[in-house]
Amino acid sequence: MAKIVIVDDEPVFRRLLCAKLTSVGHSVFEASNGKLGEKVILAEKPDLVLLDVWMPEQDGIATIVNVRKHAPDVKIIVMSGQPAGAGLRLFEIAGTLGASATLAKPFSPDALIKAIDAALA
Repeated sequence: MAKIVIVDDEPVFRRLLCAKLTSVGHSVFEASNGKLGEKVILAEKPDLVLLDVWMPEQDGIATIVNVRKHAPDVKIIVMSGQPAGAGLRLFEIAGTLGASATLAKPFSPDALIKAIDAALA
């Protein structure tokens, strides 16, 4: 299965994602903000990153830009729980910067697995 890094500032949400992804066989690593996420991504060299947009220390958009400099081929799925208008604009920006897919929070476990499978295909 895949090596996945989850970068999200909500600890309960990260743990739920970790539990789901490890239950289907993925290796999962966590970070609570974009700066820490970059370090984990560079150290672990994952196949895929699940990246929240709004986080302290460094947001998801800046993280995409920085990660692309060192890991241009890593697949990135951007997640956001922002209101529809703001979230859609950020999803457009993330796509322009190389995000493979986007997920609007809350999303179902099935939607998560489908997005990951599609990004890794």
